[in-house]
Amino acid sequence: MSHYEESADAYEKSIPLMLKIDESVLLDIYPYYCDALEALKRFDKLDQTILQWYQVMQKQMKSLSPGDKNVALANYFIACVQGSLGRNNLNDAERYLNDAERYIKDKNRYEYMYLLFYRAQLRMLQGRYDEALQLNAERLRMCNFIDDKPTLVPVHKQRADILMQAGRFKEAAQMYARTYLLSDSLNRAKS
Repeated sequence: MSHYEESADAYEKSIPLMLKIDESVLLDIYPYYCDALEALKRFDKLDQTILQWYQVMQKQMKSLSPGDKNVALANYFIACVQGSLGRNNLNDAERYLNDAERYIKDKNRYEYMYLLFYRAQLRMLQGRYDEALQLNAERLRMCNFIDDKPTLVPVHKQRADILMQAGRFKEAAQMYARTYLLSDSLNRAKS
C-alpha cells in the first residue's frame, strides 16, 4: 500500500523482538524491510540491515532446506543490489544480480521477478535501453499472468522511465498516463 515509513518503523521494531523469540522469522522480514528502506532512500540503514541480515542468515543456514537456502540467498543478494543501485555502484549491482540469479531455481517465484526488475534498472542506468525494455516486458508478462495488479504499478513506471531515458518521450508520456490510471484505480479499490 506504499506506506513505507510505517512499514520501515514496524520492521525496525520487530527485529529486536524476533532476535529474542525466533530468529528464523527474520529471513522473511528482512526482504520487506529492505524494500521499505530502498523506497525511502535510506541507503545507510539499508547497508546496516544487510550486514545484520547476513549474520542472522549465517546462523540459520544449517537448519534450512536446500530450497529455503536458495530463496534466502537470492533475497539477500537482491537487497545487496538495492543498496548498490541506490549508491549508483553499477559494477557491484551487476555482480550481486549474478549472485542472486545463481540461487533462483524457479522462474515463477517473486525473486525472479525482482531479478528482472533490478536487471532492467541496471540496464537503464547503463544506457542499454533496448535490453532494459525487454527485461521489463518479461516482468510485465509475469505480472499479468499472475494477475498481480499492485506490482504492475512500479513495472509500468519503470517502463515509462526507460522510455523517457531513451528519448522516446511520446511513448513515455503514454506509459506514465497508464501508470497513473492503474494506480488511481487500485487506490479507489482500496477505499
